Amino acid sequence: MPYLADRQFGFLSHRKFLYKLKNSSSITRSLRLDYTLDVHQGCVNTIWWNDQGTTILSGSDDQNLVVTDAFTQDVLSKVHSGHRENIFSAKFLPETNDRRVVSCSGDGVVFHTNFDRPPTSHSTDGCFLCHGSATAYEVRIIPQTPNLFLSCAGKKNRTDRCSFKYLRFSDDCTIRLYDLRTKSHCLKQHCKDDILIKSCWPITSMDINPMNSNEIVCACGDSVS
Repeated sequence: MPYLADRQFGFLSHRKFLYKLKNSSSITRSLRLDYTLDVHQGCVNTIWWNDQGTTILSGSDDQNLVVTDAFTQDVLSKVHSGHRENIFSAKFLPETNDRRVVSCSGDGVVFHTNFDRPPTSHSTDGCFLCHGSATAYEVRIIPQTPNLFLSCAGKKNRTDRCSFKYLRFSDDCTIRLYDLRTKSHCLKQHCKDDILIKSCWPITSMDINPMNSNEIVCACGDSVS
């Protein structure tokens, strides 16, 4: 790998060095499995590093959220999320010392979980039912912003071409932006609050430009992003 010497003597920028490492077949061939984390009782659908690269957050069909030390394999936190279906996405909220997490599940429910105050079976705090019964596919956080996060959802029960005029109210094809400073929970199904983007098709994935949080890209069920 001649570019290692280029990096050592300052001929290669850090960004280009990382790009070359990422696309290096020799690096890929040298990868090996160090260990597995046996911390769930169901399919693991989401996994997320913290900002420091020391702990891993995972969510599963067992509806548990688990934080594991990436190097000692110790379970640091484990709570039943309050979700009633499979957890599809979970993220640490920034600047919260990895103690606050947002997650979403197949029944459309979005949860904000505080590991210092885990939810009880009767608690509605941190529960957002805004997507109704539509599948909530993903949550996204905004860098350096502990109180804002987004979720996307949608499902279609028809195969005909849709329009906003004929879109059924139960088909919540939206990206929503939540502000925990103004709302700690919402129990209104299909509420019209906090809608950032409304689509004709299920929004199955999204991402935020890390250099400009005002720019969002999303993927939809009509093969268009």
